[in-house]
Amino acid sequence: YTQVGERGTAVRLDIDPNNLLGGGPGISINDVQGAEGDTGTSNLDFTLSLSTPNSDQNVSVNWATEDAGGATGGASCSAGVDYLSAAGIATVLAGGANASITVDICGDEIDEPDELFKVTLSNPVNAYIAQVSGYGTIQDDDTKPTLSVDDIQVVEPSSGTRNADFTVSLSQVWTSAVMVDYTVAALTATAGQDFNTGTGTVTINAGDPTGTISVPVL
Repeated sequence: YTQVGERGTAVRLDIDPNNLLGGGPGISINDVQGAEGDTGTSNLDFTLSLSTPNSDQNVSVNWATEDAGGATGGASCSAGVDYLSAAGIATVLAGGANASITVDICGDEIDEPDELFKVTLSNPVNAYIAQVSGYGTIQDDDTKPTLSVDDIQVVEPSSGTRNADFTVSLSQVWTSAVMVDYTVAALTATAGQDFNTGTGTVTINAGDPTGTISVPVL
């Protein structure tokens, strides 16, 4: 209590913050990061830590995943799901100082920014929550493919036109459509006399390895 005298003087009351926060050691959760992979699932392991070991009784705390910073949770690794939503109770055994929480993240082959989700703690027993959330960073590890175009030979037609078909190739098949602009220009051939010049865009559809640029030869 605080005792106030007639002249407004006060007696200082020292308060143990542990008593305000529920008593026992403080429990915290760390931030982690890991690469998503291309298929299946990978583990992100969060660590719960006590400020001091609780020598004579177990410490437990509820936890649950939440979307945060672009990542989307779900029941399975279907389209648009970045990690598997989960919840549970973590226990630090008497005399111990740590426990683990594992969350599965979903692999894909989509080039995208790194994404975040979090694990939030609640309802501690024999401890107070010193840090309520730990953030998981799902690191994108998908490298964009490179493009190349081949050299070809074509016999000029005696009349009319004949297409010279150039193949544009990806270094790896991609999960979304790839588009690239091109320009047809002269080297030793004469534009308008030996071939038709021009510009355009070639599209390589998702899952396809190649696209084609057709140039009319005169």
